[in-house]
Amino acid sequence: MWETILLYKNYFFIALGLLIPLLGYAVFLQWGQLKDIIKGKEDEKIAAKKRYDDRQADLRESLRIISLATVQGQCEISEASLRVANLLPLYDDIDHKQHEFKAIFDLYEDIKKLNYKEARNELNINERFAEDKIRFAAEDKHKDEVIKVCERIYEQTRA
Repeated sequence: MWETILLYKNYFFIALGLLIPLLGYAVFLQWGQLKDIIKGKEDEKIAAKKRYDDRQADLRESLRIISLATVQGQCEISEASLRVANLLPLYDDIDHKQHEFKAIFDLYEDIKKLNYKEARNELNINERFAEDKIRFAAEDKHKDEVIKVCERIYEQTRA
C-alpha cells in the first residue's frame, strides 16, 4: 500500500492542492451566509425595538393630550375614560393596576356597554336620553377622581 502511495504521490499532492483551496472557498461562502443571517436577525431586532419605542412614544403623547384636555375641560370625562382605559394598559411606563387609576376603569366599566357612533344615532330619542342619563350619572359619580387621575397621568407623561 505504501508503495502505491509513493508511486502516485504527485497525483495526491495535485489532488490535495485542488481540494484544499476549494474547501477553503466553500467555508468562506458558508461563513458569508452565516454572517448575513446573523446581521439580518440583529437588524430585525433593532427594527422591532424602534417600532416598540415609537409605539410607546405615541401612546405617551396620546395619554398626555387626552389627560390635559380632560383637566382643562376640553374633553368629556366619559370620552377620556373610554380612551385612557384602552390606552393605559398598552403603555409600559405607567403601572395601570395601581389603585390610583381605579376611577378611570370604574367609569369605563359603567359606560362601556352604552352605544356610540352609528349605533347611538340609530336609537330613538327616548333611548338616547336614557343612555345619556346613565352616562351623566356615571360621570358625576367619578368626576373628581377621574380629573385627579388625569392630572396624575399628565404629570407622568409630560417629558
